[in-house]
Amino acid sequence: MYIDLHMHTTASDGAWTRSELLDLLAKYNITTFAVTDHDTTQNSQPMISEAEARGMHCIPGVEISTLYDREYHITCYGIDFEHSGLQSILSYNREERSTLNRETVRQLSEQDARINFDQYESYTYDPIRGGWKSLNFLIDQGVIQDIPGYFACSQHLTMCAECLPPEIVIQTVKDAGGIPFLAHPNVYQGGELMSRDHLMQWRDFGIAGIECYSPSVNDLSETNYYIDFCKQNNLLISGGSDYHGPFLDRPLGNPLITRDMLDLGGLV
Repeated sequence: MYIDLHMHTTASDGAWTRSELLDLLAKYNITTFAVTDHDTTQNSQPMISEAEARGMHCIPGVEISTLYDREYHITCYGIDFEHSGLQSILSYNREERSTLNRETVRQLSEQDARINFDQYESYTYDPIRGGWKSLNFLIDQGVIQDIPGYFACSQHLTMCAECLPPEIVIQTVKDAGGIPFLAHPNVYQGGELMSRDHLMQWRDFGIAGIECYSPSVNDLSETNYYIDFCKQNNLLISGGSDYHGPFLDRPLGNPLITRDMLDLGGLV
């Protein structure tokens, strides 16, 4: 039996419904898991009872965006879904993301005659496609073909989602009874290891642990680098596949994780 603490559904940018995801988890013998949709608990909450009915254990979870020198993601577990401060941050982040998507399309429309901003305003898409509104709109307009194309055409724009700073997000998660982890650490350095000084900064922000097992981490030596840092600094150890469904070429259950590989502070 395996554990996977990082995955997404149609509630954010994943391509699977709750029932479809449960079927896949059973197929891969993943019996303990967490749905960590971006800045929403829409599917995380009902998944707990649905998983229990199938003899599986779903840990309350969410992935929260935060802004420091760039955007970072914090996977959070054991949270109180009803905590008003937590839900306020999630709502704020969703609005910021919507504004960023809207402004991205607006600015691109001024540079590319194929992009009609008025059409974007009324545009909807089927969430089982995965991804987000501006991505799917630009694909349907024939402007881009995929995610790399999206970032290639928008990389000259200097906007970002004005998320809250790490200290506020981390403290709010703790106030909501949750345990915050720094997600997929290699993502922030272009696929390279985060430096020890950088990790120390996150420790000082109050992060409880690091997602040491992640598809963003290139090999076992890098995984051990993060594990060693956690052990030396009294931090917890988590892991997950960051699964989004067929929307991304990132398989469920990779890396393959058993409970003894993690230190979750009594969470499970």
